[in-house]
Parts: sequence; structure tokens; C-alpha cells
Amino acid sequence: MTRIGLSLLAVFALSACGSPEPAGSGAGVLAAYAKGEMADFEATDEGAAPPELALVGADGQDQTLAGLMGERATLVNLWATWCAPCVVEMPALNELQADYGGEGLAVVAINLDGEAQKGVDFYAQNELTALGFHHDPDLVAPSLMGTPSLPLTVIYDAAGQEIGRTWGAPDWVSPDGRALIEAALASGGS
Repeated sequence: MTRIGLSLLAVFALSACGSPEPAGSGAGVLAAYAKGEMADFEATDEGAAPPELALVGADGQDQTLAGLMGERATLVNLWATWCAPCVVEMPALNELQADYGGEGLAVVAINLDGEAQKGVDFYAQNELTALGFHHDPDLVAPSLMGTPSLPLTVIYDAAGQEIGRTWGAPDWVSPDGRALIEAALASGGS
């Protein structure tokens, strides 16, 4: 082997010897929970704040995302009735709100149909009674949250800082999904 070849081999070998990052640093407090059903979850430690979003409830009353979040861990989901994975995911989000709402989790599902009534009808047809209805009448949430596709789910800690996100429709009520939610609740806030 040439000197250059041996040098490159030594560099690659040494770079692989680094110690792993301690849990809770670098990739975020939820990184250890990005496995199994939640393998596509992207934990972060960047802590971005949620966007300022003006929403409308099923009753036509104005809402804001910040007002719905309060000072608790929040799962924000962007969805629409025309999005097949979104439709599949909604019953699990309803179940999360029913199971963890009293433990400090807010599940805020933001409907992105052109007409809010489509989302309201979907809730009624599918008996989504634990999950509040929220519509983005300006359809700006995807742009403000940096996503070209649905569904998008972003989790914020109690301090209102993003701790991770995922696209698609993971099974939130699976053991892996519940473990991630319970870790988010336990993470508190910065």
C-alpha cells in the first residue's frame, strides 16, 4: 500500500473512533425514541419557536396557535381530507389527545382544506371528539413550518421550542409512538 493509501486509511480509522454524543445533546432529547414505528422522526436541539398562525375553530371563532399551545408540550399536525396518510393518522391523534390531554399534552391538528366545512364534516363522520378542530383559512402553515408535503407533525416542548418533527403517518398510539410522546412530556422545557 502506498504512503497516501496508508495515510487515508489511518484518517478514516481515527475518525470512526470518536466517542458517541451523550444522550440529550446534539440530535435532541427525543433522538433515542426515533426507532421502530417512529424511525422517521427527526429530533432536534435547535429549538425553533412555532410560527404565528391565525386559525379558525369549528365554531368560526378566531384562534392562534400560541393560544392553543399554552405552556405545555404540543403536537402540531398539518392535515387535509384530500391527503390519504392524513386521513389514516387522524384517529390516532384523537386517541393521543384523549389519553394524554390531561397529562399536559395539547394535540393541535390544523386543517388545510380550502373549505373548513370539509374538515368539520370529516371530524363528525369519524367521531373525532377529543381532538379540537382548527382551520388555517390562509393556508400558510405549510410554508411557515417549512414543509412541501402533508402530513407534517412537529412536537414542541412546554417552553414552546421545537424538539422534533416527522412527515407521513406513523402510528402514534403504537408502543414506539407512546414512548416518544411520554419522553416529550417528561422533557419539560428549556
